[in-house]
Amino acid sequence: PGTGDGRLRRFADYVVRDRSEHDVETDASGMHGTIMLCARDGSRFPVYLLQSQREDETGGFLYSRSVVLREPFLPVLDDGASLLRRIPWLFSDAPVGIVKLNLAGELVDCNRAFLKLMGLHRDGVINRPLVERIVKEDRSDTEAQLSKVVMGIVPATLIDVRMPVSGERELQVSLCVSRITDSEGEITGLALHVIDTTEQKSLEIQFNQAQKMQAVGQLAGGVAHDFNNLLTAMIGFCDLLFMRHSESDPSFHDIMQIKQNANRAANLVRQLLAFSRRQTLQPKIFAIADALNDMSNLLRRLIGENIALDIVHGDGVDLIRTDPGQFDQVIINLVVNARDAMKGGGSVTISTERARIESSIQRGHEVMHAGDYILIKVVDTGSGISKEDIGRIWEPFFSTKGVGEGTGLGLATVYGIVRQSDGYIFVDSAIGQGTTFSMY
Repeated sequence: PGTGDGRLRRFADYVVRDRSEHDVETDASGMHGTIMLCARDGSRFPVYLLQSQREDETGGFLYSRSVVLREPFLPVLDDGASLLRRIPWLFSDAPVGIVKLNLAGELVDCNRAFLKLMGLHRDGVINRPLVERIVKEDRSDTEAQLSKVVMGIVPATLIDVRMPVSGERELQVSLCVSRITDSEGEITGLALHVIDTTEQKSLEIQFNQAQKMQAVGQLAGGVAHDFNNLLTAMIGFCDLLFMRHSESDPSFHDIMQIKQNANRAANLVRQLLAFSRRQTLQPKIFAIADALNDMSNLLRRLIGENIALDIVHGDGVDLIRTDPGQFDQVIINLVVNARDAMKGGGSVTISTERARIESSIQRGHEVMHAGDYILIKVVDTGSGISKEDIGRIWEPFFSTKGVGEGTGLGLATVYGIVRQSDGYIFVDSAIGQGTTFSMY
């Protein structure tokens, strides 16, 4: 109306009252339809009302809400089933994905934003179950949440899921689920708004990881120098004591224990620095096959006789450039971790191959850029990692082992070294299906 006082006036005051009853067009529900409004200058124009009402806890009417549409957005009235489709900016051209499901969970309609997000053609999704587009680990929870909305246990819900898309990418998606009802209030399907939260989740995880690394790094960096001086003195005095005590002396083994524990403490500080990515690396070019072969005897002693070790070199795998000492530490940590997951025995396979990544790949919050890589896989046949734990394995001090069985810094150290070396590391695992660590 342009009067500036619309909030204080009755909506009916703007409605033209001299129209005959048959001039008011409504859809099958009687809730939505066209009416004629009168502007401030006296001109008249048709509008379409999309109406809903808010009720109190007892079902009593509180107030109504209306969306008023002018040309060119006036829909062609039919039975109401394709109403949104005829309002482009509400459905077809909406910036977020919109999906309509039937009560069997099958996708019966979707807009362009959803198809673009998934990288799919319409024929590939229509009349197919939505859960097919969700990673297996998230399907059962998604089905349970959708069932709650269908049964009326909750009026609406928000579900966070992972959806694989083209290009070996995996999206983090929020599904805003609500009920679709007919004029009698009976549920006929579900409406889903599909919002891509991949970048947001990635930034949150990176920020949290950076905070943890910074905190541990500040701790390690603050005490490392003074602590290492103390440990150096302890180790030095142990060496002096060895000069005065032979192996037959009762004190010899006590001194050896002191020195070994001092060395373990020094190694712990190095792990903290590795995790925080504040250590100084000394990258060199060396043959990866030779490095792994030289480590094989040490690795076999570490894993024991009941675990088989197999090292497989791919064609064309020769030189890499990284810190040799840190490379050894990464392999040792991963193999020891595999050993601890196979209490009853099993096998560990270390394989290498050349990998050419044609386009960027997103796994979780990590985005690996296109290029040529050496791929090193450490595969075990152990107990696997649960869905709840797999997102926390890189955290410092996180461990599923018993008290006194580990520091919780092994995989955190691996992550820090790999990322500081401009590499990437991913994990694939499930309970009872073993674990695969892939380093690029």
